[in-house]
Amino acid sequence: MVPAIAFIGCEERQELIADITAELKRRGYKIGLLKEEKLPEEPLTPLEVSAVARLSFGRLFLEQEVDNENFDFLINRIFDGYDLVIADGFAHIDRLPKLEVLKKGLYEKSLKGKVSGLLASISDYPVINGKNFSLENIKEIASFIEEHLIKTTRKDISAVLFVNGRRIPLKRYVRETLAGVIEGFISRLKMTENAREILIKVRI
Repeated sequence: MVPAIAFIGCEERQELIADITAELKRRGYKIGLLKEEKLPEEPLTPLEVSAVARLSFGRLFLEQEVDNENFDFLINRIFDGYDLVIADGFAHIDRLPKLEVLKKGLYEKSLKGKVSGLLASISDYPVINGKNFSLENIKEIASFIEEHLIKTTRKDISAVLFVNGRRIPLKRYVRETLAGVIEGFISRLKMTENAREILIKVRI
């Protein structure tokens, strides 16, 4: 499972995201960035399709329909092997943990109580309602993300189950049992020595 956190609020949050990404990379983590963009309303192709991929000069651009149900699946498929995904935007995604960026005179209206998963605010002025970080304290923000998302996910999740693109919640006992059964089966196969991560896809 690849953990993700969204930065929402003030539109001028890109510099903060860049600084936090750089700090986490200095700590040895592999970071992915997912940016919310407003696409043109005209259809992508004359066909009624749900996804379009464009390959140009060694870069792959994927345009795909996404909703709350398959957002986790999409992150894990695109950013497999990453330690964290930083999402720029996506306030409407329910299960996505979020940090809101507030700036005096630019964006002071907190979304606390209006969006789900809001962990804290980051601002250039004191915010009394809830946990608050200073915009200048990059290392403290990075440590918060590291402790609450990266390290927690590494320690807590041994198996993740997706069915039809939707993540199915599993209790700890079920996760550990499922991981143990699969690991025991795979370990008896050739060329599976020192396996750290196993991905199985079943089509019924």
